[in-house]
Amino acid sequence: MQKNYFVPVVSLLIVIVLMLQPNANAQQAKPLNILVIFSHHLTVPWVRSFINGLESEVEQQEFKINFFYETLNNSRTKINTNDEGFTQYLKNKYKAIKFDGIIGEANKASLYVEKLSSEELWKNTPFVTTINQNKPSGSKKINFIELELKKAVIKTVNLALKQNPKAEQFVIVHSENRKGLAVDVILRKSLEKHGDKPIREILSEDYQSMLNSVKKIPKNSIIFYDLVFKDAKGRSYVPRVVLKEIADISPAPIYTFFSTLFETGVVGGVMQDAKLAAANALNAIVDFNKYGQFRNDYHALTLFLDLKAMEKYGISTDIPEGAVVINSPHSLWKDHKQSVFFTLFIIVIIALFLFAWFRMLQIQKCNAEKSARTDYLTGINNRRALIEKAEQVFKEFRRLNKPVSVILFDIDDFKNINDTYGHKTGDMVLIKLTEVVNQTKRDMDIFGRFGGEEFVIILPDSDQVAAEHFSDRLLKKCQQVKVNYHDLQIGFTISIGVSSYSRILPETKVENAISNADHAMYDAKMNGKNQVILRSY
Repeated sequence: MQKNYFVPVVSLLIVIVLMLQPNANAQQAKPLNILVIFSHHLTVPWVRSFINGLESEVEQQEFKINFFYETLNNSRTKINTNDEGFTQYLKNKYKAIKFDGIIGEANKASLYVEKLSSEELWKNTPFVTTINQNKPSGSKKINFIELELKKAVIKTVNLALKQNPKAEQFVIVHSENRKGLAVDVILRKSLEKHGDKPIREILSEDYQSMLNSVKKIPKNSIIFYDLVFKDAKGRSYVPRVVLKEIADISPAPIYTFFSTLFETGVVGGVMQDAKLAAANALNAIVDFNKYGQFRNDYHALTLFLDLKAMEKYGISTDIPEGAVVINSPHSLWKDHKQSVFFTLFIIVIIALFLFAWFRMLQIQKCNAEKSARTDYLTGINNRRALIEKAEQVFKEFRRLNKPVSVILFDIDDFKNINDTYGHKTGDMVLIKLTEVVNQTKRDMDIFGRFGGEEFVIILPDSDQVAAEHFSDRLLKKCQQVKVNYHDLQIGFTISIGVSSYSRILPETKVENAISNADHAMYDAKMNGKNQVILRSY
């Protein structure tokens, strides 16, 4: 019987047209300011994946999201997180920002964020934490997203046994310092339930010896990889790199429990998924802001499978529902030839159908892109546009071997201005400051609002002397400017931090340069405000 494709084609076209219509709610909704506190440095793979999950999920939201990242492993503050000092640091830095949510990543940050929720400043702010143990909240404004380590380990063991029913032994590969930790304890208990199979342990006492031991593992084994950070001699390793090398030589299938270790040659596992945990943490904050409460179905586990690895070890490629699968060896053309032809036909029809809207949408798209890169209050570059343009400058002046300077400054005691004269006057101060900078800077200089009352200026082809001269001029001009408030004239000052680079080295990154300028500005604040602190590199 011949299939009638007319109805599904028309339905698909209608859906696509509706998707292309501008989202009125997204345009009108006020941006959400979300503070994210990390346990470790932002370069740690889990943290990078968490950030990726947050920023990817933003695209699915009807709200515009402004993220503010802080880490407990912060070389600038050097404050013990058990001390009230870090909390005071947050209050000082973000005193002009009303947060619509605060997220704690992983155990250390989550425990800190839980304490932070009792602060009067954020008493009405929703808090979301991701933590390894089940810890129900006693407050309606705190939501704990459990990373479900125990469930991840147990489900991964069950998956491995189902996929390898003839396995005769279990092998655990990890560092000596991982013995006795949660993963090790849960894994051993789970494996001991299958008492007919011995449990063997391979430690990273010596790296090459460990690899040789892996090579000798019988094929009818199942390997569970925890983490290898160091060997007995204290040499450090990257767990993901170690796992990839083990997977390349292993005669037996390997399973693990952390999403940041996937795509290394392991078969897979039910894993703690940093991206999913981050996405659900953001969803929880959005839910609270929309509905005034959290849902109870946020989770952080994903089943990952590598079909290429499964075929390598002769494992059946039956895929459970909901699994994330990579390296499918099947030919799309061979298995779905008819579907491919039909899909190409649909694509052609859609392309012809959408062409009529192209010119009308072009203007709307340009306006939306401009809005996405412009600060709504001052009309200058927003953080996203500023970073992108700064990276272009660094790339060009690295090639030219010429100097670049970065200035970061903010308004002194801006919260007092808002509290005393109102936020409308505070906005007028921000606008007036923007006008002063635009009158002072060169056309080639890049100026943008970094967040709140913080601004950044990139000075291409400007060495330490030029940057200091510019900063002094800007400081003096701001001292002379006044903003009218009824019959009063309100003055303000700024504190400036400068990081000046005589040349841009390959390892010199925009974020590091801004961070160095931020450190200098922090020193300017501590030294009495209304001054310039410059660091040269």
